[in-house]
Amino acid sequence: MASKLLQEFARPPRPATESHDPDALTDREREVLELLVRGVTSNRKLAKQLGVSENTVKFHVCNILDKLHLHNRAQVVGFALRHGMVAPPGKV
Repeated sequence: MASKLLQEFARPPRPATESHDPDALTDREREVLELLVRGVTSNRKLAKQLGVSENTVKFHVCNILDKLHLHNRAQVVGFALRHGMVAPPGKV
């Protein structure tokens, strides 16, 4: 927890006009996002489906949150659906 706080304080502040940029996501981050929208939310299940470690999943989720300027997975799912980044579950 302390290291996360230190990392957050070490970052330069974001300009107030900076917007969410869905295009900034990598292909792998988009894969994680699609799984989140489909309801796969545990790091363990995400890692298993992607064939990576749980730490790698955490890294990708943190990157998604950071790039989209969101705070949690629920916000990510809502943002992705509102902006047509992924098809809603059942509409694939």
